[in-house]
Amino acid sequence: MHISSLAKELNPWWLGRDDTWTVPEYRREPFARLQAWLDSDDRQAQVVMGPRQVGKTVLLRQLLRTALGSGWPASNILFFNFKDERLIPKPASPGEVVALMPEPVPGVPRLVICDEVTGAPDWWAWLGRAVDDGLRVVVADSSAATLRAQRLSGDSLAGRWTEVLVEGLSFGEFLALRASGSPQPSAVGPEMEAYLAVGGFPEHVQADSRDESWERMRVDLTARAIGIDLRHQGLDVLRVEQLLAYLIRNSGAQLDERKVSSLLGASRNAVISWLEAIESTLLIRRLESHRTVPIQRLTRGLKPKLYASEPSLVQAFALPSERPGLRATLFEAAVFKLLRQRFRRDQILFVPAMARGKKRTGGEIDFLVDLGDQRLAIEVTTGGTALEKAETLAHRAADFAPAQLLVVTDALPEREHRGVNLLPLHRLLFEPGRYLP
Repeated sequence: MHISSLAKELNPWWLGRDDTWTVPEYRREPFARLQAWLDSDDRQAQVVMGPRQVGKTVLLRQLLRTALGSGWPASNILFFNFKDERLIPKPASPGEVVALMPEPVPGVPRLVICDEVTGAPDWWAWLGRAVDDGLRVVVADSSAATLRAQRLSGDSLAGRWTEVLVEGLSFGEFLALRASGSPQPSAVGPEMEAYLAVGGFPEHVQADSRDESWERMRVDLTARAIGIDLRHQGLDVLRVEQLLAYLIRNSGAQLDERKVSSLLGASRNAVISWLEAIESTLLIRRLESHRTVPIQRLTRGLKPKLYASEPSLVQAFALPSERPGLRATLFEAAVFKLLRQRFRRDQILFVPAMARGKKRTGGEIDFLVDLGDQRLAIEVTTGGTALEKAETLAHRAADFAPAQLLVVTDALPEREHRGVNLLPLHRLLFEPGRYLP
């Protein structure tokens, strides 16, 4: 389809038609940030980042609906998807598309909303010019980690953009979409099980069959995140898909490049490049280690841990026979996701185990939130080892004082042991503000 025809189809309000998409009434937290930006004089571009299927396009459409409903001139608003299949094989440049907008109403800035922006050539150069020209710009893409690292870090865009990170649904958002009302904390345990199974992706919130949801996750995410988003990088798509499955099934582990190289029959450098590409999809999230411990005392190196972005992905990629033994892995992925939703990436670490010679002197700590003047150390466990984990935290508490100590578990009622708070996961997910800084 020609660019001008597609632009008119995607922007029916230019022709006075009110046949825009039906969008959910429920608004997620990132929407409030975008609406505040829309209502302000802030001219920085808003860069919406997040994995596939977490609702970025819905967020853009809700913002568009809000702008049209608040009296923003229809001729001053543009929406365009730069990976629309009808554009193949000719990609559209943002400048070409903006030039197709009707004559704008004077005195009101133009609002340009670009979905899947990395499908456009030279989008980053255009973005800087657009901001300087006074356009209000929102761009989004599922390859946004690459977008941020490789394009938005340049001097030409310094101070011209703000990141809006969209994670999968929080537990509270999941409950709201499930129409679960406001249940008491003691009644949310069964809902938490559904959240761990399918809950991060809005499309699957009301799923009748978890097996069907898991199948769709596997197919859609590998076909789109790998097959579409990464194919243009010239990577070995089949082995990148194999690496993605391996990383998700081993969520929370430190990557052994030599082992993976052997499994995939590839060089270590190839594995590292594939890992960088996979991380750009935000389906895998990196957790760095706390680096104040002398390296000669570590039982392992300082390699980061790699987590599935959603607990449901762990179940989707697991073999049926593996799922009963995944509970601790799911809990860790859920806690890490919650921490990412509340804190900056560089504030969340893990603490490696320590040893002197062959003697272990300090156990690993799953998560350490370091806010400078305040710290939170968290151990995650299932299966009756909560008191043992509490002892580990209590033993190492002096290393991170002052610190709040928390063990997240699956069985115990909330209690305190040696200065450590033992807390069921569903309570933490349901009332995070009560337990986290």
